[in-house]
Amino acid sequence: MIQNCKLNINNRTTFFNNSAQTQGGAVNNDILEAVYSDDVRFAKNNAKIYGDNIAAFAQLMGMISKEKYQSTIKKYYLNDNGVDPYYTNTKKGMLRNL
Repeated sequence: MIQNCKLNINNRTTFFNNSAQTQGGAVNNDILEAVYSDDVRFAKNNAKIYGDNIAAFAQLMGMISKEKYQSTIKKYYLNDNGVDPYYTNTKKGMLRNL
């Protein structure tokens, strides 16, 4: 367990042109949440699913409409069952079709 730890990101730090396959294109806060000063900049970062700039563990839950859910699913190339159509079922498991 991490106690009394804090990550400060400051002094005109720039996160530019970073990417992630799932979440946190620039920063993925999976244990600690970083503290950012006002002079930290993010530009052209990308994550396929969540948090182009910053991803973090859930702190606030909300509800979205069915339409918003469906548009998000379509945006990330998932079919109506939430399955990536670029994967193929085989006897050995899932294979990525390229």
